[in-house]
Amino acid sequence: MALTYTLQTEKPLFPDLLWSRPTLRSRGRRLLIVGGHKHEFSLVQDIYQVAEAAGIGEAQAALPDTLQRLVGGGEFGHFLPATIAGSLGKAALGELLHTAKDYDGVIIGANLTNNSETGIMIESLISQSEQPVVITEETINTLKFQPELITGNPKALVITTMNGLFALANHHHMPLAIRSNSGLMGKLEIIHQLVSISECSYLVFDNEVIVAAEGEMSVTQLPIGLTDQPGVMIGLASTFWLQQRSRPFEALTIAAFVASCLSEDDLSTSANTAKAIRKTLAEFED
Repeated sequence: MALTYTLQTEKPLFPDLLWSRPTLRSRGRRLLIVGGHKHEFSLVQDIYQVAEAAGIGEAQAALPDTLQRLVGGGEFGHFLPATIAGSLGKAALGELLHTAKDYDGVIIGANLTNNSETGIMIESLISQSEQPVVITEETINTLKFQPELITGNPKALVITTMNGLFALANHHHMPLAIRSNSGLMGKLEIIHQLVSISECSYLVFDNEVIVAAEGEMSVTQLPIGLTDQPGVMIGLASTFWLQQRSRPFEALTIAAFVASCLSEDDLSTSANTAKAIRKTLAEFED
């Protein structure tokens, strides 16, 4: 059976989702970004800034308290108990689950580090949280012994590069017959094989963005590579996905369209990226 997909070019496949975006922040959904450790939280910052530019109603971070002195006060984040290594651990789980209830979705895996205690916290958070969860490539590697927490979760969105997708397949001991350098159709075949055992949705970005949700796939070419700046794709996709929960395939495909409008210059700084995203979205406002 031949693989089928829809190609999105310079025009959005689902422009109505751009025109009907929430105009009031109170309707823009609330997003919690779980991550950071005492030496790094740049990905948390990137996701936060992109989600804000994309129109999220409110974004906040759940960070280890080892970052409080560096980040300072304000409304950027919640500070939770850290491990000895300086990342979120088991002691933060109860408060994190309680905090997550106030949000419409949770991103898990932004500069969290891969120590065993943080891994246990991530497993418990995904297992016990009632909110939709966005799984990053970092979390795929952390849950290598329990990949079903990802693939078996109908409330999960996996945002990753092809490297993360190969890792997830390997965690499931899937015998992939497709070479990693076999082009677009090879990538689609790999994603199709994973989708066949999954209940989650996928957004895979490389030279193109591939969306797999609700039994459909779309492909959007990127003029530049975003693999070195994962926060852009995570922030965009999470925002649209949360705001259009009844239409995940269309929402993720539109997030890919917005990403495709970015140029290399737009990605030179976080401020330029946010400005370019706002400019693109402004073209679809009354």
